[in-house]
Amino acid sequence: EGENKSISTNAVLRQADAAFMQKDFAKAITLYDKSIENKISDSDYAYFQKAIIAGVLGNIEDKIALLQSLINITPSSPYSNNARYEIAITYIEHEKYQMGINFLLPLTDPKTARTITPKAWMKLGFAYLQLNNATQAIDAYKHVVTNYPASAERAAAIDALKNLYIESNQPAEYAKFLKANNLLSPDSNAIDSAYYAAAEAMLASGKWAKAIPALEQYLQHFPKGIFSIKAAYYLGESHYMQKEYPEALKEYNKVLQGGWNDFVENSVAKGGAIAFQSGDFKTALNYYEKLRTTAIGSENTIQAYKGLMESNFYLGKFRECENYSDTLLNLLGINEPTHNAAILYKAKSLQLSNKKDEALIVYKQLDTVKNNEAAAEARYHIADLYFQASKMKEAEQAANNAIKDGNGYDYWIVKSYILLADVLVKQKDYFNAKATLQSIVKNTKNTELKQEAAKRLDEVKKTEKKQSKLSDD
Repeated sequence: EGENKSISTNAVLRQADAAFMQKDFAKAITLYDKSIENKISDSDYAYFQKAIIAGVLGNIEDKIALLQSLINITPSSPYSNNARYEIAITYIEHEKYQMGINFLLPLTDPKTARTITPKAWMKLGFAYLQLNNATQAIDAYKHVVTNYPASAERAAAIDALKNLYIESNQPAEYAKFLKANNLLSPDSNAIDSAYYAAAEAMLASGKWAKAIPALEQYLQHFPKGIFSIKAAYYLGESHYMQKEYPEALKEYNKVLQGGWNDFVENSVAKGGAIAFQSGDFKTALNYYEKLRTTAIGSENTIQAYKGLMESNFYLGKFRECENYSDTLLNLLGINEPTHNAAILYKAKSLQLSNKKDEALIVYKQLDTVKNNEAAAEARYHIADLYFQASKMKEAEQAANNAIKDGNGYDYWIVKSYILLADVLVKQKDYFNAKATLQSIVKNTKNTELKQEAAKRLDEVKKTEKKQSKLSDD
């Protein structure tokens, strides 16, 4: 009879498990309760399964209470460690990480919970990470790798460690860890990749200042590494973003010394921009000449010809500037500001080459353009050319147009007022010339123009005084 009863109770437990697998939780609970009432040898298992069902149904407090009862009973239940682990997982899932940690720590003792210990360490690593405790997380994952080499969790622990070491910019520690655990094959590039990945993590988050030492560290350890060209380029980019232009230029040049690669085009473009902004137009010219031959996309092609045009202008090579201006104007895809700049530089080159009539014609192509600095400058030069040709009526009208259509380009508006004062002097209207210049001296915030207007004002006063003396004589 006792044997029949045992068979019967075991059958009930199997039915309960079947109902559980079919997600018929109400029936499963009834059957697990029946097993518990019969006080079968696996009643602890029934308690455990009831707790799992409570969790599935969202009854978290009931789940924890049932699992806690398994932990507290004497003698110790064979399911106590599993119960402790499930409580920990429940707390972690509900973002109560420290409470989860408290339940996991006893499971890290291999003497009492060897089968579950690797899983406990993995969950501890995750929980510590959520509490921003990278040091403890690393320690947890290292326990899995070092002490449980045959565990199913080891591969995930290695990946977690790699990510942690990289994200915390500790590639040297990662390399040390790999060597200590014999995780490197003779031809492995894992350490090279780890050093670069640590730097790249800084780049991805826009932490340029932190990326610089990380990239320098990579290049120090792997000067001819598989990412050395890429690292030099992004080191240049990091310095560029930090406005450390000489240092950026040094790294871009290293990229260019490495033969053809994916970063040559952008390195040449940035190098040209840095040299041009620093006033080294000869060096800028060399960069832009190289960019012209290396550019693949239209954007850098346009930048190359624009740079060649402007660099030649500031080097006094006006014929070359004109030629590059014409080429630029014939390129497809140039935007309006670049188009207007090309016209302006061509006109300025013609003017400085003493081809003033030709220059005037080109300047006038910008006369009707609105809200553009190149056009504002062109209108001033139109007035100035008329003034130089002693066409005072046209000069006065052009200067007034430049002032009226300046649209906030204060420098050229003020320059046009100074020119207008010069026209008034030629017309012997000293009173209005002085009033114009006095207003500029009083109101302009541009030091250069303030000094120019003050000098002109002094000259007008001397001219007026001299003219008055001549009249008296």
